[in-house]
Amino acid sequence: MTDTEKFLSTIFGGAPGELYLLLWTLPDRRSRWFQASRLDLAARYVVRCDGKDVYVGCALSARDWGPKARCVAEATAGITAVWADVDVAGPANKKKNLPPTLEDALALVESMGLPPSVLVYSGHGLQAWWVLQEPLIFAAAVDRARAAALVADWQ
Repeated sequence: MTDTEKFLSTIFGGAPGELYLLLWTLPDRRSRWFQASRLDLAARYVVRCDGKDVYVGCALSARDWGPKARCVAEATAGITAVWADVDVAGPANKKKNLPPTLEDALALVESMGLPPSVLVYSGHGLQAWWVLQEPLIFAAAVDRARAAALVADWQ
């Protein structure tokens, strides 16, 4: 199993197979949707994206939104993890309240009190993912709002 497959399986392996995850690339700004049951195809796609920046959507979708769209928050179908982007101060980041070094960013993640399931160096900081024991699947708008509040509180 490749590192990409391990990453996708760790984050999305518990998701209902019919739901979709998003891989989005730069510089072409292209969305590519994969059903959670086909994480192998998603991983192979990432490998073929040589030279592109690849971003993974954090929430699941009930449908493929096509190559030019991302799923709007009001249409998300669930989440499998909570996450945090911890950028590091530098030329790529304009915010003033960022950790000055990667080590400081790691210390901030570690201060959460629960080690992340996955930690990724993003190029300008860290992405930390805490995988939930069970995915949160949204049956109604209130479920989506509760999950959004959970993620916001965690971040």
